[in-house]
Amino acid sequence: MPTQPRLDFNRSNQVPPAGQLSAILTQEESLTHMTPDTILFFCQSRLRSLDTAIAEKLAEQRKLTSHSIFDNIKASVTMGTSDQINKDGNYEITEDRYNAILAKIDAALADPTLSAAARTKLVAAKAAFEKDGLNIRFPDGKGPDGLGSKGAAVSKDELKGITEACDDAIKAKSSEAELNMISIQSLMSQRQTAVQLTTNMMAAINDSLKAIAANTKG
Repeated sequence: MPTQPRLDFNRSNQVPPAGQLSAILTQEESLTHMTPDTILFFCQSRLRSLDTAIAEKLAEQRKLTSHSIFDNIKASVTMGTSDQINKDGNYEITEDRYNAILAKIDAALADPTLSAAARTKLVAAKAAFEKDGLNIRFPDGKGPDGLGSKGAAVSKDELKGITEACDDAIKAKSSEAELNMISIQSLMSQRQTAVQLTTNMMAAINDSLKAIAANTKG
């Protein structure tokens, strides 16, 4: 029966892959050629990599669970519906409120965690909302040339489209957050496994050294 090659990581200065470590534990001869320093180097490298991945996932989780930008859009839309309704049944929104809604939609579209489907729907809702631009003048006599301040006549469907796009985006982000949390839990489990495996290996080497010392005395 062919003998398994000895894993001498001290001479090669290589860190054993995570999947190979459990196999090493069953090789008594190999254990005698691994030092605590080698094992700790592996553990530090592994934990550093996992900690970086966990930090990135946690940062992403904070973005996925934050819905404030969409809540702000919906609040601005609600404020728009408090403006007067013209004879065609459209809301006459002031220029400031009109521009505020567009600016908040642009801010939401800049969110890298926004799904492609939610982004597409929000872009379409924005396009429908701004298709007529600032198309009215309020007869308050305060605008340029005495024509009154500018505004936009926006339909109920256009405002509803924005609200629904925001709701869809929130649902999509919530679903992504659930999946992301599973990834975080997996990484945390891997971290715990790496620490436990390192502890077991250190204990195995210590037991090996004790056995050698006992045999020497005998």
